[in-house]
Amino acid sequence: MVNKTDLRNIPIFIDKLRYTVNVDYDKTVDELIKAANFDSENKFISDKTFLSTERGRATVDIYMLSFYTSLESKVIIKEIDKHGFHPITLKELLTLAATYPHIPKTPDGSIVALGSTLLFPYNHLSVPHLFKMFKKRRLELVWYRGLWTTSFIFAVVPKNPTP
Repeated sequence: MVNKTDLRNIPIFIDKLRYTVNVDYDKTVDELIKAANFDSENKFISDKTFLSTERGRATVDIYMLSFYTSLESKVIIKEIDKHGFHPITLKELLTLAATYPHIPKTPDGSIVALGSTLLFPYNHLSVPHLFKMFKKRRLELVWYRGLWTTSFIFAVVPKNPTP
């Protein structure tokens, strides 16, 4: 019999679907935000604050996962890596939002892109996340906190995508 504590760090795939997106990394963050058609977005999420070296175009399969319990950022990143994935970037999150306007499906989940960070003064590190509140789709920043609750969903892509 498996003890529940043994499952603590095992990611839970939210659904069996993969969300395939065609990412144009040459587009600016501002262009991608406009294409996603959010009801509101954080003014600090822009070309000026999220500089990107990503270039070209790629078809990317995105998966959603969560964890059984609250975990620290470093543990989540380690577990994502251990299972053959890496966190999505802001440009991938924005393309996901534009391609699948129904995401997130419910207001009880926030989709986080741990692959892009923004450092504010006093070492306040934040990451972009997509969520619904009062039926409105929002793009905001959330503190890259020490502990993530189970309501956060981490969007990931395979490290070595299959051709």
